[in-house]
Amino acid sequence: PQFQTTQLTPASYFNKTQYSGLQNHIVNAYTNSLLQIMHYTPFVRNIALQHAATACVDELCLLCELGFLFDMLDKAEGDACQASNLTKTLSCHSEAARLVLLEEEPHSSRTAMLQQLTRFLLGRMDQNHRSMFPQSGAIEEVGLPVNMIIGT
Repeated sequence: PQFQTTQLTPASYFNKTQYSGLQNHIVNAYTNSLLQIMHYTPFVRNIALQHAATACVDELCLLCELGFLFDMLDKAEGDACQASNLTKTLSCHSEAARLVLLEEEPHSSRTAMLQQLTRFLLGRMDQNHRSMFPQSGAIEEVGLPVNMIIGT
């Protein structure tokens, strides 16, 4: 009998589905669960993808970076992706450093970091969206109660 072998990439060895994940052996991989939740939340994904397709000129726009990441996850067809561009952009925000959202520094618990990151990203998403579409009002007016979530 003849045996056929298939070439497996490291990601396809474990993940034989069409759904892509995020690599977990990189710095700030603690963000992966939140980023996956956001990716599979249709409203958040659509806002981010639409924003990334605009002529946004903000070099530190986290909503653009989320859109780029979500687009990459959609096109990867089961391969693992990295969120390193998003975390690199996050590291350029002084407020993110103040909130100790990056793993490069000693910190308390990852749970607290994840809660802070959620508040920070949702707030930034709202600001980035309003900067491009000031007439549309805040994101919460069209379906995402950001202020209720982040407690402002």
